[in-house]
Amino acid sequence: MKWFLKLGVFSIFTSMAKYNKKVINNDKVELLFNRFATYTGSSPFKTPAFMNQLSVVELCKGAYYPDNGMNSIPKGLEKLAVDLGVDIRLNNQVSAISKQQ
Repeated sequence: MKWFLKLGVFSIFTSMAKYNKKVINNDKVELLFNRFATYTGSSPFKTPAFMNQLSVVELCKGAYYPDNGMNSIPKGLEKLAVDLGVDIRLNNQVSAISKQQ
C-alpha cells in the first residue's frame, strides 16, 4: 500500500505549486519545477501536482526542440497536408468538408 501512495495518485487533489512548496526546500528549484505547468497553458496554482511528471520526463530523458522553432511544427503539418492533396484555403468561411476518393 505504501508504494501505491507514493505513486502520486492523490496529488490530483493538490496544486502543483502547493505540492512543490511542500516537498522542495529551495525557492529557485521550486520556481523551476512550477514552470512546467505552462506547458499546458495553465498555472502551477491551478494545475494538479501529478503533472510534475512532465518535469521528470524532461529532466531524465532530455528536452527536444524542433529545428527552426515551434513555428516549424504547423508549417510541417501544412506541407504534409499539401503533399497528401489537401486544398488549404485561408481566410474563407467553411461551408462543408468533403473527402474526395
